[in-house]
Amino acid sequence: MKTCRIVFCSVLASVVLAYGGEEGDASLERVKANFVRVLRDTNALVYSEIAKMGGVPPVADSSIRTVAESGGVSEKRVEQLIRAQRADGSWPSVDYATVLRSQWPANEHLKNLKALASARRTPETEQAFHKALGFWLNGRFRNPNWWWNQIGVPLSVGASALLMDDALTPEERAGVVKLMQESRIRMTGQNKVWLAECVLMRALLEGKAPDARAARDAIASEVAMSKTVEGIQADWSFHQHGNMAQFGNYGAAYILSIARFAVIFSGTGLDFPDDKLAILENLLDKGLRRTVWRGSMDIGSVGRQFTENAQRLKGLTPLAASWWLVRTGRPEAVRIFRDCQADLRGERAEVPHVGLTWFPNSAMGMYRTERWMAAVKCETAHIRGTERVNEDNLLGAHLADGALFPYVTGDEYRDIFPLWNWRHIPGTTSYDVDTVDWKSRNRAEDCAADGTTVHFTLDRAGLKAHTRWRFSAEGVDVSVTGVTSTSEHPVVTTVEQSLAQPNAASWREKDGIVAVNGAIRYELPSNAQVRIEERSGSWRRHMGSMPDQRATGRVFEITIPHGVKPSAASCAWRVRPCASRAP
Repeated sequence: MKTCRIVFCSVLASVVLAYGGEEGDASLERVKANFVRVLRDTNALVYSEIAKMGGVPPVADSSIRTVAESGGVSEKRVEQLIRAQRADGSWPSVDYATVLRSQWPANEHLKNLKALASARRTPETEQAFHKALGFWLNGRFRNPNWWWNQIGVPLSVGASALLMDDALTPEERAGVVKLMQESRIRMTGQNKVWLAECVLMRALLEGKAPDARAARDAIASEVAMSKTVEGIQADWSFHQHGNMAQFGNYGAAYILSIARFAVIFSGTGLDFPDDKLAILENLLDKGLRRTVWRGSMDIGSVGRQFTENAQRLKGLTPLAASWWLVRTGRPEAVRIFRDCQADLRGERAEVPHVGLTWFPNSAMGMYRTERWMAAVKCETAHIRGTERVNEDNLLGAHLADGALFPYVTGDEYRDIFPLWNWRHIPGTTSYDVDTVDWKSRNRAEDCAADGTTVHFTLDRAGLKAHTRWRFSAEGVDVSVTGVTSTSEHPVVTTVEQSLAQPNAASWREKDGIVAVNGAIRYELPSNAQVRIEERSGSWRRHMGSMPDQRATGRVFEITIPHGVKPSAASCAWRVRPCASRAP
């Protein structure tokens, strides 16, 4: 153990020295050198985890791409890009014609461009880079979604240009600067941070110290406890798009961006002060880290991009962000980094976060033991629970209607989304129909935690129900009461809808039904319906920007029917993680 700690401290010391510097006036060149070093750094831990998943899927959101980029680029991929590149700098595998607001296919060109810029410098990589950059600048590609034109494209092109700064021609530099002039510091939260990052990169490319300082100040201004419904909340959740938790989307992008900037500004005279570093540590440790179990982010925390391996890739956010914060040399950052590694391996962390973590500002929370986790996701009249934006999350209207997701391995729901009945979200009470309802919202305010009990009231589209979750070391006791509807649609409460494991089974006992799936046991009322069935579905059904790719698999589903127009109906069941056993 002593040897391990000595090695760890030696590595940490070398890393801090590499990024540190003399105190004094802000140095534009120092910021630039740090920025380039950050862009080139390779997080071997993240890279190895992504490799286990088979790499990043073709469709992934910005936070996933940020995590992936900290894993580096392989020489094999660079060689493939050079061989496949056309004479005009384009690639035959990239669809430049189709324009989607969310997952823009042409962005593959920018990922290829950055891979070339990040690669070991050779005459071949330089030539391929110049051709690729020229193709994009001359093509003047635009997207109807403002985000791509003002953030997404400038971020990629700016980073690539910084990496190849000494090799840029005057014409290339001017073209990049012109492209990046659309980015102006405005807005709030992560959008403001992204825009400021674009301004900073442009300032570094042009050598404009005042613009660099303004960008740094804008970024630092967002490292603060929010006084509004957006940004870092007092309960350590992160909000964007109004009063809505955004752990896996904007929140993940935020912590990854700001953690990198803590390194970029280190030793330049623009360093973040200790109080801001402490805020980042708390957001990571008391917020994001608690949404991840065994390397998988909770479904209710993911956001709106339910793409391939989304839970696993977004689940790497705490590890990737803490890897950057370690470079500040602060003991708490070092401890968080060690704990994130322990979390991933399923080992006991120094600070394990057992018990109930409730985010009152976000109407969600997680109960954790050393062996399992269960997460609750709700929406109230003033707290939004989910969103559909562009082509993302087309069917997720009921993800926050009182959802309950239990985890033991972390893979209980891995890539289940094309197979889901999106009206049967685990834990929720809903109309048992084929369509989802984005027009209505929950009108009730009731959602709170009391000790280890959480209660929630649903009042949506003529359907009312009250759910109570009682958490303990043994599991979760769930009761749903007051189920009442005025609609002609049948009403159903869904207990579970997860991937069926080899031991999936159910049987009757004198007091009801018992079902098991994987390591989880369910003790159910006698009218519960258990189905274990093969299903198939398309990823495009819920993510319009994804290819029409079919997925197949076995699904384990438990529902409790209430019939048409129930009046004060009720049901109850128990979830017992790590307690599955056959009769």
